[in-house]
Amino acid sequence: MADRLTICNMAIEAGGKCGVFPYDAITEEYIKGRVNRPVEPINADPDAVYAQTITIDLSKLQPVVAFPHLPSNTHYINEIDKDIKIDQVIIGSCTNGRYED
Repeated sequence: MADRLTICNMAIEAGGKCGVFPYDAITEEYIKGRVNRPVEPINADPDAVYAQTITIDLSKLQPVVAFPHLPSNTHYINEIDKDIKIDQVIIGSCTNGRYED
């Protein structure tokens, strides 16, 4: 669920008005114990028309590591020297500080 929350949050950063995931078993499990009233799922109309639909195969995304001193100084995990000395690590960021991290 945390991945979904991150992607929905970042949809705005990418110029979208909102990011939405359909209500499913993962959503159902997440809200259990978090609400004390019945939940009525909100779904898109079956005949909704979209200006654009973007599908991303998340299994093809690679982890990215930010190096000092700029956020733009990033490298894919497979580009990093395996013997690099690590002095400090911060897991997550303002965008991606998830409880799973």
